[in-house]
Amino acid sequence: PATGTQTIVTQNAGDAEIKGFEVELEARPAEQLRLNAAVGYLDAEYTRISAAAALTGLTLQHKLIGTPEWTASAGVEYTFPVPERGDLSLRADYSYRAETHFQLLNEPTVAQPGYGLVNLRAAFDSAAGKWTVATGLTNATDERYRASGVSVLDSLGFSVGWYGRPR
Repeated sequence: PATGTQTIVTQNAGDAEIKGFEVELEARPAEQLRLNAAVGYLDAEYTRISAAAALTGLTLQHKLIGTPEWTASAGVEYTFPVPERGDLSLRADYSYRAETHFQLLNEPTVAQPGYGLVNLRAAFDSAAGKWTVATGLTNATDERYRASGVSVLDSLGFSVGWYGRPR
């Protein structure tokens, strides 16, 4: 039998301010060619730390969880008409995400440094538009990146990371 009790208390770390922008562009310089690009910026910072959070070691210099400063993406798609058969489309895109923290105190063993992903896709659309056959390759460069993580180094002595899909 347990002799003690444990109480878990959840509360805000303090106050934060998040501001930023996102710009998207899509162009079709030729009938068969489509281009797209986007860039996003986040300025996310704590403006006040609660007394309870300060006891954990949280400071105004820590980064907010899940707020990469920069994100960007770009893609290109070209469609080749196949006379009397349909259209063959080839697409490639790239996305970037800057350093991301997954824990309040920005534990480096579970933070994810900036990384980029490349995806590829080929599709054939029938001339009548009744069917499509497509294949794709996600994470074509087989980039290893954390999608999330938890560190319990201080209490249990280990960290755990959940990784994004491989190629």
